[in-house]
Amino acid sequence: MKYKKWMPFVFLMWGLLSLPYCGGGISTADPNPFAEGPVGDVSPTPKFGSVTTQALNLGGLFPADIDIVNQTDLKDVLFITLTNPGAVLAVDITKTGLKVSTSYKGLLSLPGGLGIPKSLFVKDSAHAFLLSSDPNSGLGSVIYFNPKSSVIYSTLRLTDALFLTSPLAQVDANGRALANISGSFTPTLPADIAVVGSRLIISFSNIVGDQHWVQGLVRFYDIFSTSLRANPVSYTATSGFNATGLTPLSNGTLLVTSTGATRIQGRSQAPLSPGAVDVLNPSTGRILETLDLDMTAPAYRAWALTPDEKNAYIGSATGGYVLQIRLNPLSLVRGESNPIVITSKLNETDFIQDVVMGRDGGGIFPMSYNHNSVYAVDLTAARPTLLSDSVDLSFPGTPSQTVTGAGPGVLRPGTPGTDFVGPDLFVLTDNPGTVAAIRTY
Repeated sequence: MKYKKWMPFVFLMWGLLSLPYCGGGISTADPNPFAEGPVGDVSPTPKFGSVTTQALNLGGLFPADIDIVNQTDLKDVLFITLTNPGAVLAVDITKTGLKVSTSYKGLLSLPGGLGIPKSLFVKDSAHAFLLSSDPNSGLGSVIYFNPKSSVIYSTLRLTDALFLTSPLAQVDANGRALANISGSFTPTLPADIAVVGSRLIISFSNIVGDQHWVQGLVRFYDIFSTSLRANPVSYTATSGFNATGLTPLSNGTLLVTSTGATRIQGRSQAPLSPGAVDVLNPSTGRILETLDLDMTAPAYRAWALTPDEKNAYIGSATGGYVLQIRLNPLSLVRGESNPIVITSKLNETDFIQDVVMGRDGGGIFPMSYNHNSVYAVDLTAARPTLLSDSVDLSFPGTPSQTVTGAGPGVLRPGTPGTDFVGPDLFVLTDNPGTVAAIRTY
């Protein structure tokens, strides 16, 4: 449900690819106790207990996505999207250590010619959607499949052009406005995928090489038992450039993030245009509200929502900080002038790739890609407080300049000690591709 790494992380590749990969197949590790918390302590305040940094070796680089579905028959299955070779791995998290599931097959392999997997949305035990994109053409595809049997129902190629009902804006590599685009237009670089009811929504970044950006948009498809069909409400233009993360809300609306145009600056990104978030009605395609997020480059994944959906948090793709918005009324609580600082308040310093909401909304777990680390912020106090403890997912013996990467991550649903024991926060690393298993209670 999130914007995938191969496109935004090109600027980090030089460091990542300098690290030799150890291991060629999927392997597991048993938990390694570290700073174990008190037994029975289930306070909503975030903390780190036991940590296994390589609980699952994924056998390849840049795993794309990770998710657990909070449904009775799915909440004990961890779905991990692999990029090389492209597949969706189903992992059983009920046993000691992480084991490949014997009940769910995930998606064994991608059909040929569909590019690189980017975002996964598992709707239920029989319906899942994998978004992929061709790095050469920028065109995408959706694989509609059964995550239990691995049967592919259909494959939708996102190659058809739209007829624009209103012109789309453009900016160049310096953030200067170009002439608007009218008439026929083929969206490129699909970024994220989400499901609301029986409707599939896909965001498109519309980045043209490294020269300019076309205004972002989302497209709509209707879901049938074994097929997808374009909806008459064919698309909606977003309020900014580089449409990325999609966040479904319980009231049937959707948050659509526009990261904004950014320029690669060494190992970081410089924002060229403001970020934004739209509240979208996916039934009508109408944007209900829009919030300007200034020059903060909100990151590519879904917002971390408090359980009551009053507040939402997202990391920055340019700096070491987190943004906070209030949803009703839609307003900016912590932005460019007063962010929640994780590693740095300055732009062009870091990439907070993902933010995971803690249990009961008591805190958040931001993940710094450049620092290879998972942090914890306490939300129970009057002001968000960064805790002194963190989890370093760097790999021992690698050069200091190597970026292992931290994130994305997912928190296991349920109540610790009642619904499960053991780790509950699972975090991907990129190079090598592994899963870290962390206990947060």
